[in-house]
Amino acid sequence: MSAVVRFLGGFKTRPKSTCGPLKVKNYLIHDYIDRYAVTACHNGPCVRGQRLFIRPIESGDADDVRRFFAVNAKAGEPPALGLIGKLVGDLVAVLSMEITGDAVRIDDVFVARELRRKRIGRFMVDELAKLARKIDRDRIVVEPPSDTREFFRRIGFEEAELPMMVRRLL
Repeated sequence: MSAVVRFLGGFKTRPKSTCGPLKVKNYLIHDYIDRYAVTACHNGPCVRGQRLFIRPIESGDADDVRRFFAVNAKAGEPPALGLIGKLVGDLVAVLSMEITGDAVRIDDVFVARELRRKRIGRFMVDELAKLARKIDRDRIVVEPPSDTREFFRRIGFEEAELPMMVRRLL
């Protein structure tokens, strides 16, 4: 035991607790913590240090999506085709879509009210763009309500013939 303490004693460690007699140390080295914290969010969709898990909607998700809509005061039925986003196992976003002959059309993007402006909607649309490329579609189209046009403009959509907006995929 003393060899381990001597080994770790030479490195800078962070205290885990500042309560007087509870001198608990976090034996992860500063450099490791700082390097991990910097790179963890660059490995994919990350919201406040938690990884956002995005996957296609399955038939078994209908009840979860209904509960999510009820809790967040959103009217409507779960989409038949789309993506769901989960954060720490909880459903936080739903994107409904339709696949057309030459494009993918977004019908709705809904993010839990308390998690808006945390890049979740952006990650959902980016994941849809990856999916669209895989199925050989060269653009994503959306007919957004007037209050969400700025959001779609910020994530790469351009005005097309009103009221449509288009994001071309390279």
